[in-house]
Order: sequence, then C-alpha cells, then structure tokens
Amino acid sequence: EIANEPIIRDSLWEVLVGREEVGGSYPVFIRECRYMVIDLELLKEIRRSSNVRFTDVLLTALSNSLEGCFVKWGETVEQLQIFITARMPMSDQLEGLTNLFTVAMLELPITGKDKMKKIQVSQERLKKLPDYSVNYWLLRVAFTIFPATLLSKFAVCSQATLSTSNVPGPKEYIKIRGSRVTDMAFFLPNRDMIGVGISFLSYANRFSIGISVDENLLSSASQADEILKGIVHSIDRMHSSVSTLNENPSKRE
Repeated sequence: EIANEPIIRDSLWEVLVGREEVGGSYPVFIRECRYMVIDLELLKEIRRSSNVRFTDVLLTALSNSLEGCFVKWGETVEQLQIFITARMPMSDQLEGLTNLFTVAMLELPITGKDKMKKIQVSQERLKKLPDYSVNYWLLRVAFTIFPATLLSKFAVCSQATLSTSNVPGPKEYIKIRGSRVTDMAFFLPNRDMIGVGISFLSYANRFSIGISVDENLLSSASQADEILKGIVHSIDRMHSSVSTLNENPSKRE
C-alpha cells in the first residue's frame, strides 16, 4: 500500500511548507536547471539484461543518487514519496509524442538492497490500483471542462516533494531552419509542494537527464549537480555490472 504521508527531511519539509498558498496564488520560485546526456544504448542494455522496464532502471538510478547525496549531506532518508507520470496505454513502445498520460504517487526506496526489484514490484502493484485510471480521466475530462481557478483548490499535490517524467522523443535527429538539433532536454515545473523535478528524454539514440530544483531547497547550486551526476554514475555502474555478467554468465546467481 502506498504511504499517505511523505517521508522527507525535516529541513526540506519546513521549506516546502512555505509553498502554502498566499493571497490566492502561489509565489514564483527561482529554479536551478541542469541536464546531462548519455548514450541511450546503455539504458537499453541494462533493461534487456535485467528484464525490467525503462522506468525501473531510471528510478533505481535516481534512488541510488539520492541515497549517496543524503549520506553526503548528513541526512537519513529511508524512502521518499514521489509523483510519477505514465503513458496511456502503458507501454515501453511509443511511436510519437502525445498527451495520453496519467499520474500517480509512488513510494521510492532510498536505502536497502534489491532496490530495482522493489521498484519493479511497486510499479506493477500501482498499475493494478485505480490511481492511474482515475487521474487519467480527471486530466482528460475534468481539467478540460471546469475552470482552472476551481480545480486549483482541489488539485494540489501536498504529499510528494519530487516529481519525475520519462518522455520518448524523436528517434532521428531533427532540423530547425536547416540546423541539426544535437541535444534535447526539458524541465519539469515546480508547483504546489513539489520542489524537485527529474526529467528523462530519449532523442536520436541519446538520452538526456534534467533536473530543476527550487533554489530554496539548496544550500548551494552544486547540490543539483550532485543529484544529476549521481544518476549518471549509477547508470554507468549498473551497465558495468550487467556487462560483466553477460561476459561471465557463470557469475549469475
């Protein structure tokens, strides 16, 4: 069962409480935005060897990065309530960009062993719950009928501090006015109580990882870089691990 209360640092929670609505509107926050690009084939090899979904790999890398950062920052966090998106219908195979998506809450393990397996089980369990379907129809129907001022009173995310989104982009390089776009990335908006956004985008056999963080959550801008680099480092380590197992099948348990 997904927890109903966020499990986060006290200091972080105090800052996020400061996001409470003031005077009928939410204040604008300054964001730190960063992104890094890696070879998409690394993720494909991890996914195939581990027999999991792309999101399982990405969330595991995020968890490993956050665990290392929390240790470095002198904090103890065992799990984190996060806001995730999913495509409808749910599949790792999508040929184009659409607005057919939904959202839900997921409890992300930060410490402990067998993270990828735990994340895989949690995501499979979440797919069997009504959360995805209910939120999908809210996004498709309610948000197109009722005015935003009315919905904003009810559609406030207060139980997560971090959001993630994984978007498949064009498989081939695109050109704008004759010039090739070599890299592509996007950043999630920080709204309500969510102060950290992690975005994943595949594009022309490359894969970008972006992070946007409310500056109020950082003691220094370098902390955003630490989270981002930690994700990339975790993916590299997972790839090295599966490559070793593929080269030496006898080492598999």
